Amino acid sequence: MDVAQLRGLLVGMEKDLDLAHLSQNETDVLYASNLAIHLQKNITKTEDIENHDFVSDMMQPAFYGCLKNLVNASFLAQPSNTKASPYVLATQGKYRFLEALSA
Repeated sequence: MDVAQLRGLLVGMEKDLDLAHLSQNETDVLYASNLAIHLQKNITKTEDIENHDFVSDMMQPAFYGCLKNLVNASFLAQPSNTKASPYVLATQGKYRFLEALSA
């Protein structure tokens, strides 16, 4: 399988999982969050996401805007009901499948 086929597979999966409407930055933040949350045993801090290779070059306003959008869209949740860390994968609604992806 070559790189173009892998990209096609990823695009198809994103459509199937209803992620295609996300911007590239939002997708990168979501993937970085998912990996950081998995590594940290289901919860992570903003710094852990921000330092991930997928988003480390992203401007801070764009990064924090993406985090806000992902929380508002129920991809991520903040269990402490604060505007700061930590973050977990949302486990309610149509995006519950993300929990299974991180297992």
